[in-house]
Amino acid sequence: MLKDWSDLKRNDPLGFWIHEWNRHGTCSPWYNNRKMYFRKTLSLKKHFNIFNVLKDKDNSPNGNFILKDRFLSAISTLPGSTILICEKRTNENNVFEYYISEIRICLNMNLHPHNVCIKKHM
Repeated sequence: MLKDWSDLKRNDPLGFWIHEWNRHGTCSPWYNNRKMYFRKTLSLKKHFNIFNVLKDKDNSPNGNFILKDRFLSAISTLPGSTILICEKRTNENNVFEYYISEIRICLNMNLHPHNVCIKKHM
């Protein structure tokens, strides 16, 4: 899990996985089986393989940046709806930078790509 599903923002893997379970696992088809939830989620990660999708569309990082048009073109090839979660931070020169913190692929309860993402508040 440390290798395949780490939290790149914080150095608290256990806290991150507890959050993922409480936020997503408890309303998944495996709400009563944590092990199965994480196993299936890792399987979906390998199936959709966003990193390869980006690499195939020539989105190799240039320094720390990826060209926006190439990035958007690459993720448009993913099935269903895709949501980008962006955040803002201040760099070492005290200038705001925006970065993508998450890429979400919307799935229905049968884990098939879905064209409508429903934001559920918990």
